[in-house]
Amino acid sequence: MENRKSLDITAIGSKADAIDPFKASLDSLLVIAFFKSRASSYPLVVGIAETASQYGLFVIDGKPMHVAVFGRNQSDAGKASAIIWYTLGWKGILLFSRGKLIPNGYPVLEVINCYSESCLCTDKRAHCHAVIDDPFLTRKDHIVTPTSISINLEAAFRSKMKREVRIDRYMFPCKYLFSRFSFQSDHPSSWEDQIQAGAVRAGCDICPNLEPGRFQKCGFRVIEEDVFS
Repeated sequence: MENRKSLDITAIGSKADAIDPFKASLDSLLVIAFFKSRASSYPLVVGIAETASQYGLFVIDGKPMHVAVFGRNQSDAGKASAIIWYTLGWKGILLFSRGKLIPNGYPVLEVINCYSESCLCTDKRAHCHAVIDDPFLTRKDHIVTPTSISINLEAAFRSKMKREVRIDRYMFPCKYLFSRFSFQSDHPSSWEDQIQAGAVRAGCDICPNLEPGRFQKCGFRVIEEDVFS
């Protein structure tokens, strides 16, 4: 049987109860772990980490590692954002989200900052949601509104005839995700589940404001188009 070296992990201090970063990240906003650094910002980063919802300092094979668990709230989001910003480019920085290791911190920083901005808004929907045209619409699906057309034959030669077309509008629950997502009309999963899966792929499923079930019709708009186009 292959011999495997076991890590010598020792907790330091009363706050350092065992923290499983993968497990802790399932219900939190983010878990950040980092080793000691020579960077000038290291003391500041440690100070912020110590104020997280949960914090532990461990010795792993003789090297101290800080582990900070950040809650799904505005205060902890700001702290996590600050640490990611100050540690971009560091070696030995680990990010955990939804039970997985995140290889690139910058997209996570974008999502957390987007959430933090929403917390400053009186109505979070004004920040988070986007009103879009029917995403399932093809040109032949246009709904032509009933209308009477008075034809002036002389004018018809000078300009094309127009008709009014109604386009349904929908509320999409995440502006950040919208530009990174498209529906599959023939997919067996619901629209809500497709949005949730898209959020996972885009990394914005960690946002506390994400509500895939908010996708719904919210009215229509009317445009004019050429009758014979």
